[in-house]
Amino acid sequence: MQRERRWCLRKPISLTVKLHSGTKTVTNCTTQDISLEGFFLETDIRPDPASTIEVTIMPPAQQSIEPIQLSARVVHTTADGIGIVIHELSIDAVKTMRQLFYK
Repeated sequence: MQRERRWCLRKPISLTVKLHSGTKTVTNCTTQDISLEGFFLETDIRPDPASTIEVTIMPPAQQSIEPIQLSARVVHTTADGIGIVIHELSIDAVKTMRQLFYK
């Protein structure tokens, strides 16, 4: 059994994400799970591991929450998508992500 290396619990949630990697922008990505530390993103593109990407998390339409823009690093890729770790979270981004998790 592989030892868990995450500091934060992940919540299974499907959110639409815009991914910006280099000159490519992909708008049809979906989160599989998410935490304050990072998330797994289902996508067709495979940025290089350790590369920096920009992501915009789009909250569900029924929630009146602003999109969350984050800088992140790719930590692994699979056939289904990429695992990313978030570089820094602003206080506003933390508050918005908590609203997504607990509402």
